[in-house]
Amino acid sequence: MNKHTHLGVYGVLVKDNKILLIKKARGPHTDKWDLPGGSIEFGEEPYVTLQREFLEETGITELEGTIRTAVSYTLIYPYKDGELEELHHIGIIYDIELKNNDFVLKTDGDDQDSLGAEWIDIEDIDAIREAKDQGSKVGSTRSNSSPIEVTPFVKEVLNSRLSELERIQRIRAEERKYHEACYDNYQLFEAGSWLHKPVKTVMETLKRFEAYDRLTVLDLGCGVGRNSIPIAETLKLRSGKIVCVDLIESALSKLKSYSREYGVTEYVETQLSDIGDYPIAVDHFDYIIAVSALEHIASEAQLIQTLEKMVQGTRLGGINCIIMNTNLEEIDIASGTKLEPLMELNMATKQGNELLAKAYEGWKVIYTTVKPLQFNIERNGRDVLLKSDCVSYVVQKV
Repeated sequence: MNKHTHLGVYGVLVKDNKILLIKKARGPHTDKWDLPGGSIEFGEEPYVTLQREFLEETGITELEGTIRTAVSYTLIYPYKDGELEELHHIGIIYDIELKNNDFVLKTDGDDQDSLGAEWIDIEDIDAIREAKDQGSKVGSTRSNSSPIEVTPFVKEVLNSRLSELERIQRIRAEERKYHEACYDNYQLFEAGSWLHKPVKTVMETLKRFEAYDRLTVLDLGCGVGRNSIPIAETLKLRSGKIVCVDLIESALSKLKSYSREYGVTEYVETQLSDIGDYPIAVDHFDYIIAVSALEHIASEAQLIQTLEKMVQGTRLGGINCIIMNTNLEEIDIASGTKLEPLMELNMATKQGNELLAKAYEGWKVIYTTVKPLQFNIERNGRDVLLKSDCVSYVVQKV
């Protein structure tokens, strides 16, 4: 039996829970869906291969790639004339970020390896649906449709994604428990918790809009209204609206109740959504705030997309006020043991600052600082010390 080693470069591009795949036209995986990519030509750098293959198979010209992993598998298949061949397929896998969304997807193939590219809903893929049947909490939108079969490289990527989804679900269950306990035990603006007053940076920045007759505000990760209610109270003297987005339904219910209590119902609009998925209207908001919210987005790639939406959603002259925890540590106070930080996105402080600077390139920096924080919380009856670097970043679109 002949043996053959094949080395290729492939890219993972996920957007709105859809993954970009190409349908194989030939080879051992004919008619299965695969990652865009292919063989490295003689003398070619792997990153150049990635760019070339994406252009040939998908039509995408402007992208950035970061190496995710390298994986391999072996299989035996009839190569030609019924002769069996053992293939050792090695793939260098990149995570892809689009630099420009203005492209025409190549859906008609490349007359070589691809029958066409398509955005495939991740929950529709056979491997994910099988995992769901085995107890995964991932949902499917195609319960009666034919399965979408994928190559081993796609399965490898999806298995990694399933593990990450399970981690996110576990963290969010704990965070929901913690926040709901706080909301139940403390009233808004009651001393004794972090709800007792709005964030100073948010309110100081709000003064820059005093000349506005109408103000449109977006509060991402609003909670029960620690910042939303005070901002809405300033709208009584003019007109405007504050759109309040949060993932916890009980928090929004309490926010509506506090809106009635403080007489600001007409100025407050609530939206139940993961802030990473929330569609921000273009050129719509004067002031966008995200306080202790962006670190709860599921991945760095989704954070980048969210920042792009915030940038596009801000009117000229508008301001974004971001307060984000980085370098998070959780320590069991009784034993001194370091615990797994229950935060979806726990970035290094330098990485977080660089990411913000890149997202807001060309904007005027009004205020930025990094301040170490630490405070005690309770998790499942255990006293825990929470330590982080608190990054404040206030910028204006000019």
